[in-house]
Amino acid sequence: MLSRRQFVQSLLGLGVVAAMPACLAKPATTLPGNSSAAALPPGTEVTSLNQIARAAGRLFGSAFDMASINDPQYGSLLKHHCGILTTDYQFKFGTLRWRESEISYSKTDQLMAFAREAGIPVRGHTLIWNEWNPDWLNQASDSRVAYWLDRHIEEVVGRYAGQFHSWDVVNEPMWPGHNRESGLRAGPWLRAMGPDYIKRAFDVTARTDPAAKRVLNEAWLDRADHWGRGLRSAFLPLLDKLLDQGTPIDAIGLQCHLAPGNLDMDAFLQLVEQLQQRQLPVYITELDVNDQSFVDDEAQRDQQVAATYRDFLQEVLQNPVIEMVQTWQLSDKYSFYQGRQERLVRVLPFDRDMRAKPAYQALATTLAIPRHG
Repeated sequence: MLSRRQFVQSLLGLGVVAAMPACLAKPATTLPGNSSAAALPPGTEVTSLNQIARAAGRLFGSAFDMASINDPQYGSLLKHHCGILTTDYQFKFGTLRWRESEISYSKTDQLMAFAREAGIPVRGHTLIWNEWNPDWLNQASDSRVAYWLDRHIEEVVGRYAGQFHSWDVVNEPMWPGHNRESGLRAGPWLRAMGPDYIKRAFDVTARTDPAAKRVLNEAWLDRADHWGRGLRSAFLPLLDKLLDQGTPIDAIGLQCHLAPGNLDMDAFLQLVEQLQQRQLPVYITELDVNDQSFVDDEAQRDQQVAATYRDFLQEVLQNPVIEMVQTWQLSDKYSFYQGRQERLVRVLPFDRDMRAKPAYQALATTLAIPRHG
């Protein structure tokens, strides 16, 4: 019986990565009564990444937003490859409640309808974050901020109770750059309630929709620089304190916006093992590869991005505590990195035209690593 590590190394040694598009390609279909092959939407002619992941005992998915509805080709790509979806912008506090006096569920309802019609479960991102908040909340009194934490969760989670797989209840609670002894991120929630805002958010969410899993989602824990070291040194003590207080945390989200050359795999793998020891499932929630340091030539850059995905996942997925892997959007066209460089980014498994790239091949190979055994 091959170990997980031996399994993936055998695939790599046999050149499966290079051959993956051919060996995973689906046969073309034909329309009834039409002898010519019907063109499949771009990116759907290759095997579903979630199908590969499910066969290995885990889920694959992506972030999604209004582009899933407004761009039919992208919607088809998401439906084909995703077994779970995470909302991107539309459920953030500052998007829903730009004005204190009103809230609009028009776009959130559309997103939920898209996922429901596709039969894909949804993760909500995010209920409470000390960023992406409107000026009125930042300027509110402490008592008013505390009121809005309760009310926001009760209204939003209550409206969709029973419809969500999980919520990122608190997003990125840590940020060493704010120079607080606790390492916590500054913002209206911390100012108004101190560190207790985290437990309070989880408690209100659990009370409002007990069926939805509650996730603590954090970024940059994979980095090798002083930011990553600072975050890792503060995160586990925070988590242990929350667990000791009885905070109803069901899983940990690790974002993994990979920065090549600034990745400490040993430290990250140790963190994953420490989370496993705490019997907490781990979700890779926002995976992509920052290609800013890579060459301009697109073919070479695609290989560099693919190698980064492959090298990261073939190590991380050795640990069965990883229950799901999600990229932060699925096509370069909708990456949040788009516009942050002068050139077009190549950071996701599919290009701007929804065509599979070498990154798809790397994901397909590593997602096939058996989760158990």
